[in-house]
Amino acid sequence: MTVVCCVSQGDYLFDYTGELLCKAEYDARYPTQVSDYCAALRAPDGTMTFIDGRDERLGTPSRYMNHNDARPNVGRRSFFPVGGQPRILMYALRDIQPGDELEWDYGKGFWDAHGGKVTE
Repeated sequence: MTVVCCVSQGDYLFDYTGELLCKAEYDARYPTQVSDYCAALRAPDGTMTFIDGRDERLGTPSRYMNHNDARPNVGRRSFFPVGGQPRILMYALRDIQPGDELEWDYGKGFWDAHGGKVTE
């Protein structure tokens, strides 16, 4: 996915959206713990929640971003509003120019679940 306008460092881009799953629902859906479009959130009390973006009708552009752990230009912040659903906020880690691909670090858990990252 590429950018069509200038984005400044720190700018909010969009939420990572999809179906909200509790830990039991995640385990039932993904018994092998391998999911390509789930993003995990750990609440301050330690509770795990997952946002599953596999259904493209529910997912935002974030489900199409590629991985880059060397120099990602998009970061994520978990947000737990009081009385509301948890959110994953995607934001610019640095200035992003038109034509730049949006890339974020999928994280160690993703690669561990997929048998490790292939390196060149």
